[in-house]
Amino acid sequence: MTEPTTKQAATTPESAAATGNELTASTPVKTPTTAQASLGQRAGAYLIDIGVMIGLSIVISGIVGFALPKIGTLLSLVSWAYLLFRDCIPFLDGRSVGKKLLGLRAVTTDGASLSGNWSPGLIRNAVLFIPFFPLVEFIILCTKQDAPEGLLRLGDQWAGTKVIIDK
Repeated sequence: MTEPTTKQAATTPESAAATGNELTASTPVKTPTTAQASLGQRAGAYLIDIGVMIGLSIVISGIVGFALPKIGTLLSLVSWAYLLFRDCIPFLDGRSVGKKLLGLRAVTTDGASLSGNWSPGLIRNAVLFIPFFPLVEFIILCTKQDAPEGLLRLGDQWAGTKVIIDK
């Protein structure tokens, strides 16, 4: 006597081909979902990153600047570089300190990490160096909270990036 066999439902075209099952319109297809970060999460991560920048500047200027003032001032530019490239630093896994602490990640619109991807990271953060532009970006985020494309500031739109929850 033979035992009845059960077929698992195929969830992707690849698994359908591998199991010999058909993929029909009623077959559920599992796609990864990534929720975008809220305004509060993004603002919190930004404030943490500003604190890191200020801390770096104070430590570098204080330690090195005490002995060698001109070199200390030059090295304090490291803190500004952090703020500019914070989302694409490879040793931070493409996450700023603020994003890492709050479980967020900046990615391209197709979901690729910004780790070592310098161009989008530079574009999305360079706009924050324009006077008063961080305030403009905050106002834009406040008005776009219910937008269908998600919570994207102008820097995100120009760089083709978004901030997602990545716990």
